[in-house]
Amino acid sequence: MVAVSITRRDARRLAMLLGAAGHDWIDLGNKFDEASKTKDQNRETLMGLSVEGLELSTRATGALRSAAILTVGQLTELTPKQILGWPNTGRKTLREIQEMQRYLQQRCLD
Repeated sequence: MVAVSITRRDARRLAMLLGAAGHDWIDLGNKFDEASKTKDQNRETLMGLSVEGLELSTRATGALRSAAILTVGQLTELTPKQILGWPNTGRKTLREIQEMQRYLQQRCLD
């Protein structure tokens, strides 16, 4: 380590420079926190939306309704085994629901 001595005037200048830069970093951190909160709020809002508004076939929408799956949040948690366990639900409906789950995960929830 090297010892360096600076004048009082230089120390004040350095403190002013660091203070201004530190302030910018604080503002950036606050903006990041706000963006994270907004993203979390958007995610919560999306998870609470009705599955009725999704572009699914009548059969898939009816299957979800019969199984009491009302929200996007519930839809994203379904497993293939659960879906195939519903009456009158086959591979085609399963495929459609899985495609919607993938879409929601990739586009909206990440």
